[in-house]
Amino acid sequence: MTKYSNLLYTGRFQPPHLGHCSVVDKGLELAEKVIIGIGSSQIDGIQSPFTIRNPLPAELRAKLWHDIYGDSVVTVLIPDRTHENDNNGEWGRWLLDYAKQGYGADIQGLIYSDDEGRSDWFYPEDQANLEFVVLQRNAVVDISATQLREAVAIGDFTTYAAYTHVNTHHRFEEIQHYLWQHEYYQQLRQ
Repeated sequence: MTKYSNLLYTGRFQPPHLGHCSVVDKGLELAEKVIIGIGSSQIDGIQSPFTIRNPLPAELRAKLWHDIYGDSVVTVLIPDRTHENDNNGEWGRWLLDYAKQGYGADIQGLIYSDDEGRSDWFYPEDQANLEFVVLQRNAVVDISATQLREAVAIGDFTTYAAYTHVNTHHRFEEIQHYLWQHEYYQQLRQ
C-alpha cells in the first residue's frame, strides 16, 4: 500500500544515472505515481544555447526516463524561472505550478536525495502543504552527472553502462552527439 498519491522529483538529469534511479525506485514504493520534473527545459540549443552543465535537450532527458520506467512515471518539463540557481520561494511556487499543470493534480510531496536541499525552495505556507521525503542517494552509486557526461564525451561506454540503467544504453551515441556540439566536450574527446 502506498503512502502518497504522488511525489515530485526534480533535477536537471544531464543524464539520469543509477543514483537518480534509486530515488525514483524508492518514490515508486511510497507513491502511486512519481512525477519527474526535468529542470532547465528551456535550453534547446537553438533559442537558448546548450551549456557545459546543460548539454542535453529536455526531450531526450524525458525519453531516457521513459526508457527506464515507461508509464510508471510522468515527466514534466520545467524551465528555469530566471536562471538555474534561482531557488527561492518564488521558484518553489513556479515549480509546483508547472508540475501541477503537467500532472493535472496538486503535488502531495517532494522526494529528493540527501546531497541536495529542497525545502528552502518553498515559502513556509507552501511547505505546510507538502511532504518532504529525503533519501540517501550516494549510498547506492557515487557518480555525478558531470562525471558521466565526461565519460560519454570520451567514448567510455563501460563507465556509462556501469552507472546508468540498461534501458538507456542504446542512447549512448545520441547523448554523445549532443555533448560533442559543445566545445568543452569536443576538447575532451581529442
